[in-house]
Amino acid sequence: MTLGANRAHPVRATLEAIAYQTKELTDAMQTDSGAGVPCAPCYRHLENTSEVEQFWRAENVFEPQMEGARREELFAGWKRAVARA
Repeated sequence: MTLGANRAHPVRATLEAIAYQTKELTDAMQTDSGAGVPCAPCYRHLENTSEVEQFWRAENVFEPQMEGARREELFAGWKRAVARA
């Protein structure tokens, strides 16, 4: 943190850390299983099977808006920062 940081900076850092940790976890799961990992909402716990079924029938598809190279660059920077910590 620097003197120029405001209240939003720790919040964004937390959300980015959650996203990067989720990516590391899904990458490890794919490596270990040799299969793709289906996406699931990570922001809350699904309460029952009907919610799970509803999720899988959802018509909304969310696509990344960031270029893949930029995404990998940011992820590599995060991994370097974690290694230094």
